[in-house]
Amino acid sequence: MCMLDTISAKRDEIYAAANDAAVAFVAFCLESYKTRHALSGDESARIFCRYGVGDYLLEGYDILHSFGERQILDDIDRFIEVRKQKEAQ
Repeated sequence: MCMLDTISAKRDEIYAAANDAAVAFVAFCLESYKTRHALSGDESARIFCRYGVGDYLLEGYDILHSFGERQILDDIDRFIEVRKQKEAQ
């Protein structure tokens, strides 16, 4: 199950694993990514699910949340590009 599906389906479990601020951070990143790339919410959520971006952001929350929005989005773009390259192999 995709991390974003898990948030809506098993909210209590996610909150136990990651605090409210980390979940809000993932939502902020999803919205910012959507805006940067002129995507719908559904399109950006599918990309985050397909490439594991939500899990990456939760795992790296302690460091990533201290970056600026542009830096975070640049990092997400690089992360997705690496995942796409691995997928193509």
